[in-house]
Amino acid sequence: MKRLLHLLLIAVSIVGLLSCSSKKEEAKELVSAFFTAATDSASGLKTSDYYSTYDTLSIKLKSDVLDINDEVKSKGDTLIVEGQNSYTSENGVFTQDSIKFFIAKVKGKEGLQIINSAGLIKVPDFLKRFAKSLNVSLDGRTDFQLNDLLTKLNKFYSSKAFDAYMELFQGIQVTYWDWETDYSEEPHGQAWLKNNLDITITDIKYIVTYYDRNHNFISDDTGTACRSLKPGEKYRFSFYTSHVKYPSKANLKLDFTSANVENMLYSKRYSKADFVKFCKEDN
Repeated sequence: MKRLLHLLLIAVSIVGLLSCSSKKEEAKELVSAFFTAATDSASGLKTSDYYSTYDTLSIKLKSDVLDINDEVKSKGDTLIVEGQNSYTSENGVFTQDSIKFFIAKVKGKEGLQIINSAGLIKVPDFLKRFAKSLNVSLDGRTDFQLNDLLTKLNKFYSSKAFDAYMELFQGIQVTYWDWETDYSEEPHGQAWLKNNLDITITDIKYIVTYYDRNHNFISDDTGTACRSLKPGEKYRFSFYTSHVKYPSKANLKLDFTSANVENMLYSKRYSKADFVKFCKEDN
C-alpha cells in the first residue's frame, strides 16, 4: 500500500513537471509569434492576439534576429521570458536590446497572454539627457511604467522648452535694422543684435519676409545672422536678397536652433523636485 502511494506521488510530480514545462514552451512560442505579428505585416497575425495592450504603447518594433533564452523564470502565476532582439536601426547602426516578457493567464482569453514587457521602448536621446539632468532614473521599469514616465517627462520638457524659446526671443534683441533696394530693385539691409541673456547663443538665424505694395507676400530670405553672441555682446550683420525684386515692405525676425533651446533650458537647472511638482499640478 505504501509502495502504491509512493508511485502515485511520483506520477503526480511527473505530470506537474510536464505541465510546467509545457507552459514554459508555450510562453516562448507566444513571444516568438508576437514578434512575427509585430514585425511582419504579411504574416496575417495580429499582435492583439498575443499582447492585447501592446498597441497602447505606440511602438514601431524592429527585429532581424530574435534570441529567446532557454530558461523561463516564474514569479507566482506569471512566467518571465527573456532574450535579445537584434536589428539594424534607422540610421544603419547594429543594435541589440535585452527584452523581457511577463506572461500569464488572462480572464476571458484562451491560453497564455503577454501582460507586460520591458526593453521594447526606445527612449529618445533628448529625453535621456533631460532625465539625467533631473536625476530621474529610466532603468528597471516595465514598458508600461516607462511609457507613463516618458509621457510625463515629455510634457515637462515641452513646457520648459517653450519657455526657453520665448526667453531667447526676448533676450536676443534687434536694436535696429533697415533695408533698401539697389539699382536692380533687389533688397539688401543690415541689423544690430544684442545679447541680454546670461549665456552665449550660437548660430542665430534670421528670416526676412518681403511684401509688395498691396501687402501680398512675395518671398522669404533666410540665413545666419551670427555664429556666436556672448552675454552683453553686440553684433551687426547684413543681408542681400537677389531672388526678390520690387518689394515695398519687409519684416525681420530671428530664429534659434534646438541646441540653443536646450542650452537655455539646462541653464535653469531644473530638479527632480520641479518635475514631481509639475506632475502633481498637471493631474
